[in-house]
Amino acid sequence: MATNGTRSPRADAERNRSRILEHAARLIASDPEASMVQIAEASGVGRATLYRHFASREEVVNALREQAFTRAQSIIADALAPGDNGAGPSAKLGRLIAELLDMSEPYGLIADQDPRHHAEARQAFDASVLPLIEQAQAAGEFTSDVSALAIGFALEGLMMSANRAMQHGEMTPDEARIIVQRGMLRGFAADTAPAVAR
Repeated sequence: MATNGTRSPRADAERNRSRILEHAARLIASDPEASMVQIAEASGVGRATLYRHFASREEVVNALREQAFTRAQSIIADALAPGDNGAGPSAKLGRLIAELLDMSEPYGLIADQDPRHHAEARQAFDASVLPLIEQAQAAGEFTSDVSALAIGFALEGLMMSANRAMQHGEMTPDEARIIVQRGMLRGFAADTAPAVAR
């Protein structure tokens, strides 16, 4: 254990690892072919330090996938937690959308490259979104003329489109958040649902 105000080697190692992953996430999201040399430069660490933590680029990407999935699980758990100062289900859904989009800017492309993580993320997404949509319908906040599952598919489509647009620099994170939140919270609001032409 370190004393006299100095950091332990373990603490320094953890800080370096976090720094590498933080910068690698943004670098690889913008340049999927980024090399280990570029990752070291972006992270501000030497190559030797980088290779002490990750033996290959694949190890960096795998660590980023695990980190992304863990963060998404935490965001979803918070969205489903009771309390929240009396916020209704649609408000919780709006916050969940914003937080997942904020996270997906650096991690979206990386996570999508792994089928296993994509499937796990989809299951976690469904497990959080569908109950919130059902709660919003039961509370009279969302229209009930379509199923919660159908609304969930609409949200998934909006999220995927926004993620792709952000990854290609065609949409800012703020624009993505506004479009997806408004598309869901206004488009399916119970008091604004238009009659469906038959």
